[in-house]
Amino acid sequence: DSEVTYSRLQPKNKGLLLSYQKPKSPLPIVLGISSYIDQALTNLVDNAIKYTPNKNEKTGEQGKVLITAEKSGNNVVVKVSDNGIGVPKEELPLMIEQFIRASNAKEMYMEGTGLGLFIIKEIINGHQGKIFVESKLGKGSTFKIVLPIKKLQANK
Repeated sequence: DSEVTYSRLQPKNKGLLLSYQKPKSPLPIVLGISSYIDQALTNLVDNAIKYTPNKNEKTGEQGKVLITAEKSGNNVVVKVSDNGIGVPKEELPLMIEQFIRASNAKEMYMEGTGLGLFIIKEIINGHQGKIFVESKLGKGSTFKIVLPIKKLQANK
């Protein structure tokens, strides 16, 4: 909930619709340092907001960012989806692995180091999790973070 609250003002000022689909039941505790995980999630939401125009030029659809979280097996899965600029298919494999920014992201915002997604990946990997991305140019992106659930110790 904190990521939605933190980012709520920026999309409103930009004309985006930001929504959080609350899970049907409370999520279990994940293994990790909450401040680092919060930082990774905040960066993903901020990226989605930054690279989602208030209106899609091709479809006329309002810019949207959707955040979901759910338990899946022994993991918690958080998805940040948008209907923004997307990433060119040939650049997608490099987005998280290296210090690069998509070419269309550079056209939209000249400043940026390309470190953001790499840092997110390092935070998630350091928490024994994984990050995945799916994207279609001009249609948006979905970033999925998978974090292991903390196993409770049985009393002996």
